[in-house]
Amino acid sequence: MPRSEPTDRRPTAGVVPTARRRTTPTAIAQTTRRGPHPAKILVIGDDPMLGWGSGVEISSLPGRLADRLQAETGRGVEIDLRVGPDMTIPASVRTLGQARLWRYSAVIIAFDPGRSWRRQMTGHWRRHLGRMLDVLQSETSFLTHIAVLSTARPDDADWSAPVRDACAAVCEIHERTVLVELNAGQRTGNRTESWSDAVAVELLPHLADFPVEAVDSVGSAETEDRRVRALHATGVLDTAEDEGFDSIVERARKLFDARAAELNFIDRDRQWTKAANGIPRGQLPRTLSLCNITLQQPEGLIVGDGRQDERIREHPFVAGAPGIRFYAGIPVESPDGQRIGSLCVWDLEPHETSEADVQALRELAVHAQRELARHSTR
Repeated sequence: MPRSEPTDRRPTAGVVPTARRRTTPTAIAQTTRRGPHPAKILVIGDDPMLGWGSGVEISSLPGRLADRLQAETGRGVEIDLRVGPDMTIPASVRTLGQARLWRYSAVIIAFDPGRSWRRQMTGHWRRHLGRMLDVLQSETSFLTHIAVLSTARPDDADWSAPVRDACAAVCEIHERTVLVELNAGQRTGNRTESWSDAVAVELLPHLADFPVEAVDSVGSAETEDRRVRALHATGVLDTAEDEGFDSIVERARKLFDARAAELNFIDRDRQWTKAANGIPRGQLPRTLSLCNITLQQPEGLIVGDGRQDERIREHPFVAGAPGIRFYAGIPVESPDGQRIGSLCVWDLEPHETSEADVQALRELAVHAQRELARHSTR
């Protein structure tokens, strides 16, 4: 496959160009390789770890990584960069809430402890990295893979080993997170190429499993605008867990003896989970949401065996991992009647459902709407 020309975008907020104003990783907001169903990756870090001073984008770690991922997957690659010579973990954590992290297939953390943290205690590194991973774990999709890059310089062996051990310990207690150790002793030649290969080997299995397309529309642009305004008016998005909603999804899961139950709200481009039972709360791109399909069915979407149902059998979550077979979802409406979410249950085995069961799920959805109305008036 011929390689697409890289796309360089000029500096944006938080991206600091070098003093020589050369095209270095700090002067590029995004590294892009054009292609179908692009894998979206976020890189957060400082210059030395990413190819500082290389002079051209294609010689940086993100540039070489984009080439490798495109060649291996046949998909496009979009790598957003939040890097700079003065970037630190605490500074980057303060901006993560603006990044819409659920969009990304992978997040790469690439800070050079020899430059940013030489005078910091290992405990500080552990605390700040842990805080960053806490945010990433809660704000990314459950499909997002997180890679922390680590180097150890021979001339700094007295302190680099404890820092590396601290990174490994923090990664171990965070789901979907792995430490990728790089060969820091290689200072010249193909260093960034070998580093990008190591990162690509870690990411490729997860990108292969990451779904790439699904249904994404509900109605006309005008209808969609009204629906999204109604959702935002409830004030429910991005709020904490709530006992009332938690109780509803627990009852829904027990009703069908299913693997999981969720109360999801569909924003303009994401699905956000208010309550879940059987799986953690989370969010994911709207294009991958089965509940988004439910919104198009006023009476709900009841599927005994997804592999046999033409409405969802090609959906990535049915045809691929996790392999959903049974799904039952009922739309949840805003106080003014807009379909803004869904109460759903699902399982990895087929289910037979009675009309009484479906009616009971509808009643629980109405209960959720009453809770939502109370929430909106607080």
